[in-house]
Amino acid sequence: MGRAGILYSHVAKAAAALVADGKNPTVDTIRVALGDTGSKSTIAPLLKRWKAEHQEAILEADLGMSVELLQAVKNIYEKMQTDVIDQLEQVQITHQTGVEAAVKQMQQAKAKNVQQEKINTGLRSELERINTTLKQLQTEHHAATVTLSSVQAENVGLNQRLADRATEINALNQQLNQARMQFEHYQEATVR
Repeated sequence: MGRAGILYSHVAKAAAALVADGKNPTVDTIRVALGDTGSKSTIAPLLKRWKAEHQEAILEADLGMSVELLQAVKNIYEKMQTDVIDQLEQVQITHQTGVEAAVKQMQQAKAKNVQQEKINTGLRSELERINTTLKQLQTEHHAATVTLSSVQAENVGLNQRLADRATEINALNQQLNQARMQFEHYQEATVR
């Protein structure tokens, strides 16, 4: 009679024991657990079958934690990711609102700047007109001042000449009065 071979139950028991110890069941670790018996070609399909039937146990052994704990961590991660996405969307909305407000303010400032430039241009033109008028008035004032000075000088000269004439008239009147008096005196002297 031939030697008894490795059965599925042997591989399943060894794999379960390895998972319970926190080890990953492989063809080599199963063979060692079975006392270095069984060929790899015999163990491999049986281990594959066991792994297909016990995926959760293998996952727990690979991760070192229970599937429930893994699911809880996954749920927390997904919740955090959803919260972060929501916060990011809110920040993007706030940012977009801020950008739109800044653009609107910039457009208003540009419009106001254009309006101020128009006012400034108008004021420059008005200032140039006023400066031109001021120069004309200054020229006219200077001419009037020169004319006034000339007229005043001429007036002083005429007043002086008038005063001189008045003095001459007074002197002539005195001479005339003297001549009259002498003439009257002469007439009186001749009549006698």
